Amino acid sequence: MNFYEVCSAMQTHTAFWMFGWAIEQNTAHGCFKKQFHLRSSFLTYPILEDEVVKKAQKELRKRRVDKIRLTWKNYDSPASIYLNGSYISIFDDEFSDGYLYEIDFDYKPGIIKIAGVEISETVFDYLENRGILSTYKEYRRQRVEK
Repeated sequence: MNFYEVCSAMQTHTAFWMFGWAIEQNTAHGCFKKQFHLRSSFLTYPILEDEVVKKAQKELRKRRVDKIRLTWKNYDSPASIYLNGSYISIFDDEFSDGYLYEIDFDYKPGIIKIAGVEISETVFDYLENRGILSTYKEYRRQRVEK
């Protein structure tokens, strides 16, 4: 990629976090952190659940497996956009219990479709490999009061 192509890709990535707040706030915030190489969260939003997440939570409670990988074929819900490829497990302490999400913010080569828009993650994967965008894991707890 030449300088112009890198700037064009970064402009597109900037648009994702600027306008992505309307679609899924957690993902938009993650894109912002990747672009500015931030590790800590200055904002947190509730993790939205859909049928896939609820089914995994039920399986964790029933079988007490260590963790379950969350996957969707299509990005058709806010939960699928943010959590696709992440892991969910149970945490339990003396005050409350809930779910621990291990979310991998790392682009993969390929094309995805979100909200009717096709996006080539290959370009962003290239930017990650060059160190222009960062990769990181985010660990989020969602408590369920006892």
